[in-house]
Amino acid sequence: GKVFLGLLLNPPPSRPGQSLPPPAPRAQVAIKLCDGARESQDIQNKFMKEAEIGRRLCHRNVIRIYGVQCREHPLMIVMEFAGEGSLLGWLRRQAKAKTAPAETTMLALCKDAVMGVDYLHQQRVLHRDIAARNFLVGTGRVLKIADFGHAKADTIRYALKSKLKMALKWCAPEVLEK
Repeated sequence: GKVFLGLLLNPPPSRPGQSLPPPAPRAQVAIKLCDGARESQDIQNKFMKEAEIGRRLCHRNVIRIYGVQCREHPLMIVMEFAGEGSLLGWLRRQAKAKTAPAETTMLALCKDAVMGVDYLHQQRVLHRDIAARNFLVGTGRVLKIADFGHAKADTIRYALKSKLKMALKWCAPEVLEK
């Protein structure tokens, strides 16, 4: 779906068991839209699954979902805004400017990625689309996993039962075994 920048005037209170503080009043947020009139039912279902999985997650290295509007079209997910965009875009901007990030910065980003994926697995969520385009760089260069459209919840192991489109460039070798 399309993503727009918004302003969260009245942040929701922290949910029980939530370890992160609620966003500040008047915080910038990203608003992801899915226009039901233009999108197939399959796309709408994927969008709602992304919202359902994302809403229950709360970790420093996972993009936070503050709310979902699903009563009318367009469907909307209101989420944390990561001002530096995707990791892929950030890395490309660094390369274009011919400024290599410091080794400590790269190690911190790698650590954030590992911490986020570890948290997902502790929550029994398989992302199934880990790629630089699905990590967002937030305030203070904190890396956050986003886009749960391909995720599978409440599982530790997953066997592929049908054909699934995957970007081979990002696949681990064991995924490609018969």
